[in-house]
Amino acid sequence: MRNLLARLSASILVATLAGCSLEGFEITPCTANGRLAFRIHEIGGWLWDYQPRPGLIVVQAWEPAHAAWSVRKNSLEERPPRKVILYGQLFPEWEVEQRPHELRPGTKYHIYITDGGHSGSADFVAGEPLPKC
Repeated sequence: MRNLLARLSASILVATLAGCSLEGFEITPCTANGRLAFRIHEIGGWLWDYQPRPGLIVVQAWEPAHAAWSVRKNSLEERPPRKVILYGQLFPEWEVEQRPHELRPGTKYHIYITDGGHSGSADFVAGEPLPKC
């Protein structure tokens, strides 16, 4: 009986966890002091809100497809929550996978940010007006 209860509990736990997925977050391309930036929105929760702690930031052009900027930081302890990130911003001890390229006006770009569990993305066209952050 004890073995049956253990298997049943394990099955319920696996089924519960399989149904869970980490919620994504919104990113809004914007300007900060005249520079391209990205506002990272909080994820609303039942008990508290969560501000993402980016660990991977990638900006890429749609066509022709190429990376315009990419940085990574794997250690969660050294990644503070961030609300705004400037395009090409340098972060101490982050790995630069692609140095920031000058963005071509009229070209459509995609920003992708992940904090290791949650992620968000947005599209924008370089040179088009954006809201202030």
